[in-house]
Amino acid sequence: MLRYTRVDRLLLGLLILSVLVSACASTSSPPQVSRIESQFSEVQVGESVNFSVEASGTELGFEWSAARGTIESQDAIARYTAPDTPGEDTVQVRVTGKGGTVVKTLTFNVIAPPPPPSPLPSDTPASTPTDTSTPTPIDTPSPAPTRTPSPTPTRPLPTEPPSPTPTNAPVTPTRAPSPTRTPTPVTCQGDTTADLTAQLFPAYEAKNYPKALACSFELERRWSVEATQQQGEKQASDCRYTPDPNDRAAFDSFWQKYWALNDVATGLFMRAEIFRIQGKCQEAKAIYTRVMNEYPCAFAWDRSNGGFFWNVADGARNGLSKPCP
Repeated sequence: MLRYTRVDRLLLGLLILSVLVSACASTSSPPQVSRIESQFSEVQVGESVNFSVEASGTELGFEWSAARGTIESQDAIARYTAPDTPGEDTVQVRVTGKGGTVVKTLTFNVIAPPPPPSPLPSDTPASTPTDTSTPTPIDTPSPAPTRTPSPTPTRPLPTEPPSPTPTNAPVTPTRAPSPTRTPTPVTCQGDTTADLTAQLFPAYEAKNYPKALACSFELERRWSVEATQQQGEKQASDCRYTPDPNDRAAFDSFWQKYWALNDVATGLFMRAEIFRIQGKCQEAKAIYTRVMNEYPCAFAWDRSNGGFFWNVADGARNGLSKPCP
């Protein structure tokens, strides 16, 4: 039978305590993030407003992006400038902390400014003000004693308001205010990543960039956690693995295992491509870099030329080398 001295029991307790402390220190909870807030529910075209987000955690980093407008980020506060055309826009902030990443989005309307008031016609006669002052009495001189002059008629002062405007005078038209048109929200809906990517690519080909961006943001919002988990699994096994397209079983197994990783990374890559086309060079560069750093093991399937796989991170590196207008 083993006998433990008092010193042995003390050392054993210290060892257990150090293991527990190390386990606690290695586990960090993700940052706590509230919703994105702005001082306005609607933004006029070309207008600049501030967006903010409240977050708590350690080693926090903030990355802002917008589907159509432009963003100047200042950590938890970002300066947003609306685009030149009305419609729906989406602002997203990605908060990264020591324990993970949280993504928050806010969708709102960009509206046209109200029409200026209609000017009055130049031939509209000005209204004559009514004289309400008390008339000044007139002193009438006494007649001379040797001659009685004929009385001179005295023009009476006006005591009545001026005659009304003739009925044939031009009337100032009153323009009814133009009704405010509510733009139709741009959405991308579906139950799977395949449903959203099936909408993303046709929208991109048709240059319907608001629709394509909506699909990209929705992919990341709903499945970024799964994508990060699958990236770690593939990184630990074989990052560059792709199946033989002729082996149907292996092909289907590949997509069933890495569906979120492949589709979320592809959606981010397409967002960066759209930003580059729109001249949002800094936003495009940030997204390209994220794809390379966060999802280097993701692959996309191109149906052209019989079909082939291409690495999404390699596509992002190629996108960084392209000119940005």
